Amino acid sequence: MTKLNVFLITLLVMLLSYSFRKFPNGAIDKEEKFIKTELYFGLNKTDGSRVSEKEWESFSDTVISKIFFKGTTTMKSEGRWLSGDSLIKEDSRVVIYFSRIYEMTDEFSGRIDTLREKYKRYFLQEAVLRTDEFISASF
Repeated sequence: MTKLNVFLITLLVMLLSYSFRKFPNGAIDKEEKFIKTELYFGLNKTDGSRVSEKEWESFSDTVISKIFFKGTTTMKSEGRWLSGDSLIKEDSRVVIYFSRIYEMTDEFSGRIDTLREKYKRYFLQEAVLRTDEFISASF
């Protein structure tokens, strides 16, 4: 048997065994439909100062956690964009929240937008980007 034949047979056995493998806890069968909401908070203020870590933590604990009481994921990030010929770099935070389709009511969506407006007002921001995406997920 040539090395190529051995390789092909081994590959075929691996593919067949993978296709019959059980997913842990039946994860593939328990997927649900969710809306993934991401909010992007810049930390540079229009007056040239920055939102401090203490200010961010306070806002997150007192405002964000009250809206997203089931929990969020927050990631440190860096935004970049051109303003004319100048490259602007800004530290930011991305907050990710998963809601079941039926939970994203007009009232709940409005509360998220109110949260964005509070951040803009408190920290002299021009915008807080919001994205919503339909996804399938399992926990």
